[in-house]
Amino acid sequence: PDILQDSKLITLYLTMLVTFTDTTTWKILRGKGESLKPAMNHICANIMGHLNQKGFYSVLQILLTNGLARSRPSLSKGTLTAIFSLALRPVLAAQFSDNLLRSFLIHIMSVPALVSHLSVLTPERLSVIETHRLFHKFILFLSREDQCQDVCVCLEGSHTLCLLGTGMSYNVSRNNYTSKS
Repeated sequence: PDILQDSKLITLYLTMLVTFTDTTTWKILRGKGESLKPAMNHICANIMGHLNQKGFYSVLQILLTNGLARSRPSLSKGTLTAIFSLALRPVLAAQFSDNLLRSFLIHIMSVPALVSHLSVLTPERLSVIETHRLFHKFILFLSREDQCQDVCVCLEGSHTLCLLGTGMSYNVSRNNYTSKS
């Protein structure tokens, strides 16, 4: 994301994916097109399923790591919002299935400095985490020994620490946010 041409291409792809994986902004489905909404939602779910089968989370992890694993992020607020929204959509659509929670933890939540940069660039994404009680779901998921062991085996030691730090960072940023209010 540091090279301007790459950044433009990434933005184009993310915009396309944000558009084609959620029907809420499709004007054609308002009014007379309302009856098409269930079928279009099903198509969006199929697109997300296909993306996941083709390594979508791995690609998002690379984007996030290259753009955030530094003191000053190279991702814009819009890009970070799009990436995080796209990463979360399949998890929400599958109602927090173990398989997608696992992928989300391994590829997204273990990215160094993710929560720190989210809290600075796009705090509304942290609100989404709170609304869906994701940290609680992560803890429940990881409290099962086999799940925790699987996630830790998949992550390198430093990324396991990043995953641990994610929860701690969230608590710190949440405490700072509530103390300012």
